[in-house]
Amino acid sequence: MEDSNNPVTKVPASNSTTTDFSKLGGKLSIFEKVGYGLGDTASNILYQAWSFFLMIFYTDVFGIDTKVAAFMLLITRIWDMIFDPIIGMVADRTNTRWGKFRPYLLWLAVPYGLLACAMFITPDWSQNLKIVYAFATYILATTAYTAINIPYSSMMAVMTPNPKERTTLSQYRFFFAFLGMLLITAFTLPLAKFFGANLSHPGYSEELGYSQALGFQVTMGVFGAIAIILLIITFLTTRERVQPSKEQKSTFREDLNDIRRNIPWIILFVASIFWLIHNMIRNGMVAYYFNYVNGEGGKILWTFIVGALELNFDQTTTFLTIGTIGMLAGVLLSTPAKKHFDRKSVIIFLSGYCRYYVCN
Repeated sequence: MEDSNNPVTKVPASNSTTTDFSKLGGKLSIFEKVGYGLGDTASNILYQAWSFFLMIFYTDVFGIDTKVAAFMLLITRIWDMIFDPIIGMVADRTNTRWGKFRPYLLWLAVPYGLLACAMFITPDWSQNLKIVYAFATYILATTAYTAINIPYSSMMAVMTPNPKERTTLSQYRFFFAFLGMLLITAFTLPLAKFFGANLSHPGYSEELGYSQALGFQVTMGVFGAIAIILLIITFLTTRERVQPSKEQKSTFREDLNDIRRNIPWIILFVASIFWLIHNMIRNGMVAYYFNYVNGEGGKILWTFIVGALELNFDQTTTFLTIGTIGMLAGVLLSTPAKKHFDRKSVIIFLSGYCRYYVCN
């Protein structure tokens, strides 16, 4: 039975480990919510980089055949599909003085940041060796991403037993996720042009006015360093307070059987597959569309200058930036929307509206 004065101190199959925290009703500080949200900013630095720019980087900068690059991305995604549940089950059985899930942010922050940069390095090798390098760095990067993002996502359930606080925490998470997306969509190409403006670099193009190889490499090095810092901040500013009861144990086989019998989970799983396919195709084709269909993707629309830093924003970047700002607005509008409508109805309505808008 719940204590009416403190309804969150007793949670089925779990217990809150911090007495002072329980007295606060399981409420999280703004500081901790922001710290947690920054973890998804770091995650989206890598995820959005390969969503929007990796394919065109492989074909137009790295020089890999389009069919080979597409096949490589397919194989890596299949591996990712297999590895996701594995890392989830492994993380759930991890026990350290920092908790189950937080340690992965610390352990993998540096490899994650380094691999974000390594994916966009263009060694002067033969075609076959380039393919091997691209495949190795991409599959390692997706593995590092999964090994961080699955435990990171699971942290919401153990940071507080208060369901309202978890909902608020998810809003912070997605707001900062789209900030990470904004960082990539708004600044990747302008920074690549800025860092790649080295006339002596072998990859320098007079037509483009910069070296794409150098520009992408340095830009992703900067983003990778930012991701490392943000993941460490998330690790330091968050705590795991809810632990499963000692009786709550299961084997891998039992976990798989639970998933197999969970029909709502299966439905969401299938829906997510199609949603992600849609997003990956749409995001990956934007740069191709503006470069080869519109033909004016590189046309500069506006310039931002601060001291020696001069960033040129072209049509491609401006289009991506406006779309990301719209997503940020959607996150902010979700709070008042949920006060008047249930989540299921909102999702159904907006999904139907978006499909109608796209098709017409």
